[in-house]
Amino acid sequence: MCLYKKEGEAQLRGGSEEKKSQKGKGKGRKKKGPAERKKRKSLRESKGNEGG
Repeated sequence: MCLYKKEGEAQLRGGSEEKKSQKGKGKGRKKKGPAERKKRKSLRESKGNEGG
């Protein structure tokens, strides 16, 4: 039963990871954690300011 539960979780995570991988295909980098997300947000904001 435990294995089944783990498999289900893995499937759920896989789907989410697939979606993320599609989004960050250009960079070709894997998500490492919350720090990466924060850095990405910062980059996005700075880019927006520069472009705007």
